[in-house]
Amino acid sequence: MRRLLILILVSLFIAVPLSSQTGKARHAIKKQARVEKSLKNNYEKSRKAAIKHRYKIQTPEVKERMKASRGKVDQYHKQKNKPVFKDLFKRKKRRR
Repeated sequence: MRRLLILILVSLFIAVPLSSQTGKARHAIKKQARVEKSLKNNYEKSRKAAIKHRYKIQTPEVKERMKASRGKVDQYHKQKNKPVFKDLFKRKKRRR
């Protein structure tokens, strides 16, 4: 019984360091995450700039139509994507 316990403890001490990552591996993972975040941010910036440019090149009449249709779309999606639990757990304001 005692040998079995010692064998288990020794195997744990050997197995734990083998499963951990080296410093270089952690650094590489963090660097990869930073690069992905940077690419995502650049994509979002360029996308927003493109949308602004599309809006900017339109005539005033078309801009008004675009604004109106955008309002309708936002209103539709606001109703559609409303979380179910939001109303259930919403805090009620106290009247004074």
